[in-house]
Amino acid sequence: MPEVLLGLGSNIEAERNSLLALEELRKSFQVKGISRFYRSAPIGFSSQPDFLNGSVLLATGIPLKKLKFQYLREIEKKLGRKRSSNKNAPRTIDIDILLYGSEE
Repeated sequence: MPEVLLGLGSNIEAERNSLLALEELRKSFQVKGISRFYRSAPIGFSSQPDFLNGSVLLATGIPLKKLKFQYLREIEKKLGRKRSSNKNAPRTIDIDILLYGSEE
């Protein structure tokens, strides 16, 4: 079963939404590890709240595209993520696939 490394980030109710995202991930996946979460200032857009960022290691046999679009995007949507043309906009949660098995 491939290991998957996810990056989580939030700057809207960051502590709450990060915990909720972790809860949602645990419902569907075997969570093998969680990093510490770090607060960082937004780059280039200082008029928004700081980000809280961390990573999660999962084990799953779900194919990459299905994982992204049927699971992770649904968690983001459930937590109120609104996508816009501004990729640097504040967000309730952002879940990125950093590594999927041996794929990058």
